[in-house]
Amino acid sequence: MRKLLVLLVLVLAGTLALSGPAAAQVPTEDSVTGTAHVTAEQCFEGPPPFPGEPPFVQCFSPNRYIFDVRSGAGGENPRGTVIFATGERQGLTLDNGSVTCLTVSGNRASVGVNFPGLSPAFPAGQPHAAIVFVEDNGGEGQDRLGVQNLPQGSSAPSICPDGPPSGVVLGPTYPRRFTDESVTVTDAPSPLPTSKGQCKHGGYAQFGFKNRGQCIRFVGLIPGPGPYPSGRAECQHGGWAQFGFKNKRKCLRFVGLRPNA
Repeated sequence: MRKLLVLLVLVLAGTLALSGPAAAQVPTEDSVTGTAHVTAEQCFEGPPPFPGEPPFVQCFSPNRYIFDVRSGAGGENPRGTVIFATGERQGLTLDNGSVTCLTVSGNRASVGVNFPGLSPAFPAGQPHAAIVFVEDNGGEGQDRLGVQNLPQGSSAPSICPDGPPSGVVLGPTYPRRFTDESVTVTDAPSPLPTSKGQCKHGGYAQFGFKNRGQCIRFVGLIPGPGPYPSGRAECQHGGWAQFGFKNKRKCLRFVGLRPNA
């Protein structure tokens, strides 16, 4: 009986170990989530509501960006929203932007956004486009953010740049007094090989290729860091150029070799 109890304890311990951090799933999507406060919080202290209690404190965060942005690990299928919020309570106005592209590298992300204009507002807000650059440094008030406002009348791109252009500097974000709000950038591992070495020693199989040669030919066609076309239609009508291919033929060859395309 005693041996049976010991065996049961060992089995239970093994089950708990497997359900712990070691079993955590690897992210399959790139994403930017959370809130970045781009102006310092303003706090006002009033008299305590009752004798003996601490003073009443009310804080306002004038301007912030709220992110809920996702894409595939290679930047494909970008979606979500970026909201610019200014003011509080009755004075709150929002600019609910739709995402056009997402590029993530490590702790940095570039997000293309088409904004309709602040609402409610008088006069009505004007539509505008921008690329928002975010750097996730791991905590409230440590992240950095910069915005490239695009020319009036233009739309945000379908493929985001890797980083900000000259003249766009990532500025600070600010902590809040009573809440912990920051931005989280997730860089999912690429589902595609990026070097010929990943195709060797049977590595081609984990990416879905039939053999090593097919995998190596695919790597030789990769035009850049992504995103990549997932179907032949994306190579048509000059679409090959936006992915960095030299011509339509190479784009079509890439799609033809890509697993599950």
